[in-house]
Amino acid sequence: MNPHRRLTIWILAGLVAGAVLGEALYRAYAGAVPAGWITGLSLLGNTVFMGLLKMILVPLVLSSVIVGVCSIGDPRNLGRVGGRTVLYYFGTMLVAGFDLAGPIVAALCLIELTLGLAARFAPTAN
Repeated sequence: MNPHRRLTIWILAGLVAGAVLGEALYRAYAGAVPAGWITGLSLLGNTVFMGLLKMILVPLVLSSVIVGVCSIGDPRNLGRVGGRTVLYYFGTMLVAGFDLAGPIVAALCLIELTLGLAARFAPTAN
Protein backbone atom coordinates (compact mmCIF):
# COMPACT_ATOMS: atom_id res chain seq x y z
CA MET A 1 0.00 0.00 0.00
CA ASN A 2 1.18 3.51 -0.82
CA PRO A 3 2.60 5.28 2.31
CA HIS A 4 0.57 8.40 1.56
CA ARG A 5 -2.64 6.40 1.35
CA ARG A 6 -1.79 4.65 4.63
CA LEU A 7 -1.29 8.02 6.34
CA THR A 8 -4.61 9.24 4.97
CA ILE A 9 -6.34 6.16 6.33
CA TRP A 10 -4.77 6.70 9.78
CA ILE A 11 -5.87 10.35 9.81
CA LEU A 12 -9.43 9.43 8.83
CA ALA A 13 -9.46 6.62 11.43
CA GLY A 14 -8.39 9.12 14.10
CA LEU A 15 -11.16 11.52 13.08
CA VAL A 16 -13.75 8.78 13.21
CA ALA A 17 -12.43 7.48 16.56
CA GLY A 18 -12.62 10.98 18.02
CA ALA A 19 -16.16 11.47 16.80
CA VAL A 20 -17.24 8.07 18.14
CA LEU A 21 -15.59 8.72 21.54
CA GLY A 22 -17.20 12.16 21.78
CA GLU A 23 -20.63 10.85 20.91
CA ALA A 24 -20.26 7.89 23.31
CA LEU A 25 -19.26 10.17 26.19
CA TYR A 26 -22.06 12.59 25.41
CA ARG A 27 -24.67 9.82 25.40
CA ALA A 28 -23.21 7.99 28.42
CA TYR A 29 -23.31 11.09 30.60
CA ALA A 30 -26.49 12.61 29.09
CA GLY A 31 -24.67 15.71 27.93
CA ALA A 32 -22.95 16.40 31.28
CA VAL A 33 -19.49 14.90 30.73
CA PRO A 34 -17.38 15.10 33.93
CA ALA A 35 -14.77 17.84 34.09
CA GLY A 36 -11.97 15.30 34.51
CA TRP A 37 -12.64 13.81 31.08
CA ILE A 38 -12.79 17.23 29.47
CA THR A 39 -9.60 18.39 31.18
CA GLY A 40 -7.71 15.24 30.23
CA LEU A 41 -8.80 15.29 26.61
CA SER A 42 -8.20 19.03 26.40
CA LEU A 43 -4.67 18.60 27.74
CA LEU A 44 -3.99 15.91 25.18
CA GLY A 45 -5.49 17.84 22.28
CA ASN A 46 -4.58 21.44 23.01
CA THR A 47 -1.29 21.22 24.85
CA VAL A 48 0.43 18.09 23.59
CA PHE A 49 -0.76 18.16 19.98
CA MET A 50 -0.15 21.88 19.49
CA GLY A 51 3.27 21.64 21.13
CA LEU A 52 4.27 18.81 18.80
CA LEU A 53 2.91 20.71 15.81
CA LYS A 54 4.93 23.82 16.68
CA MET A 55 8.02 21.70 17.35
CA ILE A 56 7.84 20.34 13.80
CA LEU A 57 6.48 23.27 11.77
CA VAL A 58 8.60 26.17 13.05
CA PRO A 59 11.98 24.51 12.26
CA LEU A 60 10.58 23.26 8.95
CA VAL A 61 9.56 26.75 7.83
CA LEU A 62 12.83 28.26 9.10
CA SER A 63 14.93 25.69 7.25
CA SER A 64 12.92 26.11 4.03
CA VAL A 65 13.41 29.89 4.13
CA ILE A 66 17.15 29.53 4.80
CA VAL A 67 17.59 26.97 2.01
CA GLY A 68 15.58 29.14 -0.38
CA VAL A 69 17.66 32.23 0.34
CA CYS A 70 20.95 30.32 0.18
CA SER A 71 20.04 28.73 -3.14
CA ILE A 72 19.88 32.17 -4.76
CA GLY A 73 23.64 32.51 -4.38
CA ASP A 74 24.33 36.20 -4.88
CA PRO A 75 22.41 38.37 -2.38
CA ARG A 76 22.05 41.10 -5.02
CA ASN A 77 19.84 38.73 -7.03
CA LEU A 78 17.45 38.59 -4.09
CA GLY A 79 16.35 42.17 -4.67
CA ARG A 80 13.84 44.31 -2.83
CA VAL A 81 10.87 41.98 -3.24
CA GLY A 82 12.93 39.00 -2.09
CA GLY A 83 14.07 40.89 1.00
CA ARG A 84 10.50 41.78 1.86
CA THR A 85 9.47 38.16 1.33
CA VAL A 86 12.14 36.93 3.73
CA LEU A 87 11.08 39.52 6.32
CA TYR A 88 7.46 38.49 5.87
CA TYR A 89 8.28 34.81 6.40
CA PHE A 90 10.38 35.49 9.48
CA GLY A 91 7.70 37.81 10.87
CA THR A 92 4.92 35.28 10.40
CA MET A 93 7.14 32.57 11.86
CA LEU A 94 7.73 34.68 14.98
CA VAL A 95 4.03 35.42 15.31
CA ALA A 96 3.15 31.73 14.99
CA GLY A 97 5.99 30.55 17.21
CA PHE A 98 5.16 32.83 20.12
CA ASP A 99 1.34 32.70 19.85
CA LEU A 100 1.11 36.39 19.06
CA ALA A 101 -1.60 36.08 16.41
CA GLY A 102 -4.48 36.60 18.86
CA PRO A 103 -3.14 39.79 20.46
CA ILE A 104 -2.09 41.23 17.10
CA VAL A 105 -5.49 40.59 15.51
CA ALA A 106 -7.22 42.02 18.59
CA ALA A 107 -5.06 45.15 18.46
CA LEU A 108 -5.74 45.62 14.73
CA CYS A 109 -9.48 45.19 15.26
CA LEU A 110 -9.41 47.66 18.12
CA ILE A 111 -7.52 50.21 16.03
CA GLU A 112 -9.95 49.76 13.13
CA LEU A 113 -12.95 50.05 15.42
CA THR A 114 -11.55 53.16 17.08
CA LEU A 115 -10.78 54.81 13.74
CA GLY A 116 -14.22 53.90 12.44
CA LEU A 117 -15.97 55.39 15.47
CA ALA A 118 -13.82 58.52 15.30
CA ALA A 119 -14.74 59.00 11.64
CA ARG A 120 -18.42 58.36 12.34
CA PHE A 121 -18.71 60.96 15.09
CA ALA A 122 -16.39 63.55 13.58
CA PRO A 123 -17.95 66.99 13.21
CA THR A 124 -18.85 67.94 9.65
CA ALA A 125 -18.74 71.40 8.16
CA ASN A 126 -22.03 72.66 6.75
